Amino acid sequence: MMNFIKCPNLPQKSVTSLICGSDDERIMSFFAAQGINVLKSEINPDIAQPVSFHADMACLHLGDDIIISDKRQTILMSSLEKMGMTVHKTAESIRGKYPSDIKLNVAVVGDFAIGNFKYADTALSELLKNKTLLNVKQGYSKCSVLVLNESAIITDDESI
Repeated sequence: MMNFIKCPNLPQKSVTSLICGSDDERIMSFFAAQGINVLKSEINPDIAQPVSFHADMACLHLGDDIIISDKRQTILMSSLEKMGMTVHKTAESIRGKYPSDIKLNVAVVGDFAIGNFKYADTALSELLKNKTLLNVKQGYSKCSVLVLNESAIITDDESI
């Protein structure tokens, strides 16, 4: 049985696996040298190129063994399930121009979820029912914050 991070973005022990959207060999080599297993999110050709490879656009870790993924991330979902994660699929495929591409770009921080929930995937409402939802204008909410602990983030986005 794997140990999963209880609070997203806040590992309590050494990280043994992570999800990355990059093909950069330097990044992959760095993680491999640290003994970290890298699961790759698949590039999404149906969203804007600058964010098409971002793991934050493909999946969202909700804590413990719970994750939600774009329903088309079949390889990633299979790998996560083999690791023992409970994988939920988005209600719709992630595609289109902003803001249609931000369905999973939500920052889960302690008891809060920060995002533009007007455009979030409908499956999130049930999965985040135990969190206080902080609706913000910033669609790329997860990409715009650095989680420090369960009650603090760093961002330069005034809407957050």
